[in-house]
Amino acid sequence: MRTGFMTIFCMLCLPACSAMVDPKPMTCPAEDSVVIGQLDADVTGDGVKDRIILMGRKQDRAGHYVVEMSVRLTDLDGQNELCTRLPEKSGSGINPQLKAMDFTGDGTPDVLISSPTDGGIINCVIYSFIDGRPKLLFDTNRGVMPAVTGHFLSDYKAEIIVGGQSSTVDLADHRKYYDQAGYYNNGKLLKSTEVITGGYGLITPVDVDHNGVYELEAIQEARGISGADPIAEIISHIKWDKDGWQVMDVSVRKTVLDIE
Repeated sequence: MRTGFMTIFCMLCLPACSAMVDPKPMTCPAEDSVVIGQLDADVTGDGVKDRIILMGRKQDRAGHYVVEMSVRLTDLDGQNELCTRLPEKSGSGINPQLKAMDFTGDGTPDVLISSPTDGGIINCVIYSFIDGRPKLLFDTNRGVMPAVTGHFLSDYKAEIIVGGQSSTVDLADHRKYYDQAGYYNNGKLLKSTEVITGGYGLITPVDVDHNGVYELEAIQEARGISGADPIAEIISHIKWDKDGWQVMDVSVRKTVLDIE
């Protein structure tokens, strides 16, 4: 399937999500934890590189699905060790990725851990370790997410509303599917149908204004009559502003079926 942009609008009025101090900053890794990934970067702001080690327990035989993840932080000489457990809901996923980049603009990299789940939703957290104090800056299970609603219209269309802004998606390429399923008949809507949306399916760090400070590009999928009926993507750019996150802008991108 292919996608094409439909409409773009500003969402700066959405509320911010503020940082949270990790409630369990000294929790040790789970039993049977192994090293999933590591990198070196000065994330405490003291001018000395730290070793950031992502640990977790591999749940499947192939070792792709990891649970009970934690971050262990040490100086490169092995001193001043700090360990913090990721939030329970966000500390699991497939082939977790570990990155260090500046999201707050303070000149010190923050630590990002992201991992897709087998449900098609991505878990993503961002920590600041300034002065050796773990602070949870972002968590997909508590973070900024624009409210999305929508419903089908006559003539094979759907209205998607994000933060009070409305856009219309043309569903003509789904016509045969919807007619056979009994939702339309020659463009007449036979069943009242709400658009299905879920959590973020993809989160990517992007430097929108090319200033060395990263933002997040977060994508939610909108589906029609079932989870197997993608109709559009809601793409948000989220930026750290002082003490919290703000949605900079949102675009709705129609999912176009490849019909032979």
